[in-house]
Amino acid sequence: MRVYHFLISISFFLISFTGFAQKKTVVKTPEKVYQFAEKMPEFPGGADSLFTFMIRNIKYPPEAYQNNIQGKVFLSFVVDTLGTVKDIQFLKNLDPFLDAEAMRVVKLMPRWNPGKDNGRKVSVKYTLPVTFAIKTPPASEPDKIYTDKGVEVMPEFPGGINALLIFIRENLKYPLEAMYDGAEGTVVASFIVSETGQTKGYTILKSVHPSLDKEALRIIRAMPLWKPGTIKGKPVNVKFTLPVRFIISTAD
Repeated sequence: MRVYHFLISISFFLISFTGFAQKKTVVKTPEKVYQFAEKMPEFPGGADSLFTFMIRNIKYPPEAYQNNIQGKVFLSFVVDTLGTVKDIQFLKNLDPFLDAEAMRVVKLMPRWNPGKDNGRKVSVKYTLPVTFAIKTPPASEPDKIYTDKGVEVMPEFPGGINALLIFIRENLKYPLEAMYDGAEGTVVASFIVSETGQTKGYTILKSVHPSLDKEALRIIRAMPLWKPGTIKGKPVNVKFTLPVRFIISTAD
């Protein structure tokens, strides 16, 4: 009986000891995060691929776009030994909507190539600026203005140059103020003949007298539709220069 009781006591002790060992917790040492490493983390494919990823995934928030908010959001994150992007934080905010978009895109990133130090993979803190810029759309081709050097066929007044001279002669009214001042000469004006043949964008290149300048512009504005200039058969906007001569005729 005593031997049996002794064996039971030993068994109970072993069971109790095993239970105590199972309750023991292991304290995990925090993973060291490097600020710099011999080989820094790299986005798959390198810097160019990272840039392409950002361009393709960033969606400019309408609220920021409408208010013309532009600039950079600075974030930091840790690329761990598995290449996972984690612990994302803001270093410099810009706008709530832009901040949220920058955070969203960073969270979409695939695994990076982890950094290395002494040939061993390590966790590294990485700083990333995210630029938000509103691009001004380039001028559409119809808005481009050509000169006589860039156009194949120049604009033409209906009926040609002779018809233009007749139009000016029949419609020109010599301003009394200029006549009293004895002002005469050639006013040089420029204007644009649009792709539809309309005249617009009037400018005085050479002035003679305020009233003569005004009359020259009045004549140009009164012109009918021109035959537009063309490039490869396509109508384009062309700048045209026109001299308008004013001469006071004397009676014999």
